[in-house]
Amino acid sequence: MTWRPGPVTHDGAPGVEIDVNETFRELKLRIRRLEEVLAHGGLGNMEFAQAVSRVRRSVRHGDRSREPSVELRGLLERAEALAPGGV
Repeated sequence: MTWRPGPVTHDGAPGVEIDVNETFRELKLRIRRLEEVLAHGGLGNMEFAQAVSRVRRSVRHGDRSREPSVELRGLLERAEALAPGGV
């Protein structure tokens, strides 16, 4: 995550501004890794495939103008934990 000096934070308080797009970029990279694992033999693990699907849906319905939700981070971490061979 990149922190830059800025006039206000996302909640309107003076301070630093968070580069939210950078945070989502990092999450998307992690999701792409999971999708690669899924495409290369992870389909045999139904629980892993469902966890990746939940992450995809959460990202699609999420608000990219804010920090990723605790729920999204939890879904991503669960999918990573279920990945065959680890991610």
